[in-house]
Amino acid sequence: MIAVPIAFLVLALGLATLLAAPISSGVASLFTNANWFCAKALLLSVKFFAQLPGSHVYVELPRLEARPSFELTVLDVGDGAAIHLRNGSGEWLVDGGPAWRYPNVTLPYLRSRGVNRLDGLFLTHGDAQHLGSAASLLADLRPRHVFDTPVKDRSSTRKRLHAQLSSMNRGKSFLQRGDWLALGETRVDVLYPPAGLVRTASDDKAMVLMLESAGRRILLISDSGFGTEQWLIDNDTDLRADILIKGQHAKDISGTGEFLDRVKPLAIVVSADDLRRPNGAFGAWADTLKSRHIALFRQDECGAVIVAVHNGELRLSGFVNGQTFLSRAR
Repeated sequence: MIAVPIAFLVLALGLATLLAAPISSGVASLFTNANWFCAKALLLSVKFFAQLPGSHVYVELPRLEARPSFELTVLDVGDGAAIHLRNGSGEWLVDGGPAWRYPNVTLPYLRSRGVNRLDGLFLTHGDAQHLGSAASLLADLRPRHVFDTPVKDRSSTRKRLHAQLSSMNRGKSFLQRGDWLALGETRVDVLYPPAGLVRTASDDKAMVLMLESAGRRILLISDSGFGTEQWLIDNDTDLRADILIKGQHAKDISGTGEFLDRVKPLAIVVSADDLRRPNGAFGAWADTLKSRHIALFRQDECGAVIVAVHNGELRLSGFVNGQTFLSRAR
């Protein structure tokens, strides 16, 4: 209501300047100064009203193709994780990545997708590379639900986050093995950690989630290592998943042959951190995947990865290198 008439004045004064210039430079200068004043007022008014609560919303650019019924975007945040889950009923985030990546990766991505508020935020474990941006997420995207594990750790980042939730009078829900959630038509089963778990390393306490939508299953194991994988093998009868999304344990191996035999993934998305592996170890592991006919999406090569399910068809796409994988509807 205010910006529109000011904008009209800016245009009118600009036209008046053009008309007055051949006749009188003094009058033209007067119109120019008035134009500058109105333009300045326009910018200040827009900035002021844009900062008011509820004054603006972010929208996604329209797509030409039909929207998938289920979409998972694994952001490339380096040595950490931020996974955006979208289906027909909401927006969820599994971890948010490190704090220093938030203003340049996590937040711009979510805004570009038209996310103004999160329906839920899952915190897998206390690693700052995974939940370092959670404090900013709470302020900017006000998740309706925050899901954490009851396993205690020494993470100072996690303690600060819990203190922030308390100061905001916000609660959190603890999830452990056996719990499950219905996120619209997507079912989320918590496979790990079990009740009473005692572990030393933060990565050994990471939440493991099985997502199922439209007959497709996606296993998110965060930074779990050999110990967690063996626990899952010993305690789960059905680990089968079409897609395995994994990080790197700080010290332990992961993605063992025995675990892959139980999961039987068609494709694996991994944040490839060679610094944590002996020389050549990652290449050798990648070769085993090739021999098992498992598509590998290395995020140091393909960047963010989009996992989409539409009418039972499963498609993976790498943002940087254009790598794709397609599994037809069964």
